[in-house]
Amino acid sequence: INSRNIIQMTAVIQQILNTGNRVIAPRTLTYGNASAELARLEDRGAVVRIAYGYFFLVPELYRKPNTLWRPTIEEAALGLAIHDYGVKNVALVGPSVLRILGQYPRPLNIAYVAIPKQRPTIKTPWGVIRFIKRDLTTFELDYKQTENIAGYVTTREETFIDLLRKRPDWYISEG
Repeated sequence: INSRNIIQMTAVIQQILNTGNRVIAPRTLTYGNASAELARLEDRGAVVRIAYGYFFLVPELYRKPNTLWRPTIEEAALGLAIHDYGVKNVALVGPSVLRILGQYPRPLNIAYVAIPKQRPTIKTPWGVIRFIKRDLTTFELDYKQTENIAGYVTTREETFIDLLRKRPDWYISEG
């Protein structure tokens, strides 16, 4: 690795950090060959690919080649949704909120996130992200900070009401 590559990697990492979200896609980087640079960062263990065209910035402590660090499926889902729709337009819902609140201790292999429009499910190496079209103005939301991402989740009360309504039918499978 030469000094030019280090400077390029540092610039890209700084640009990701400046977004306030650890999820990035090559199309949003204002950098020469963003795809090649993200692939280089992935080889160095600075980012992990969470889905086709989306990467998650690895916390500095875990950045090394062949890193085993991975975001939770909930962090990946929230970060991806924030990347595409903005922090005020998305929220984790259903069982995913239970995980964030510590009410469901085991990892799941599916995350649910409410967004402003219909979108197909996305598969990640750790599970599935299911998008649900919802008008978030009708929900009570809390802003939560996890270890790696910050964004909105439905309140505890709203989550329990949502789970009891069975809309959508919540499918959960432990990861």
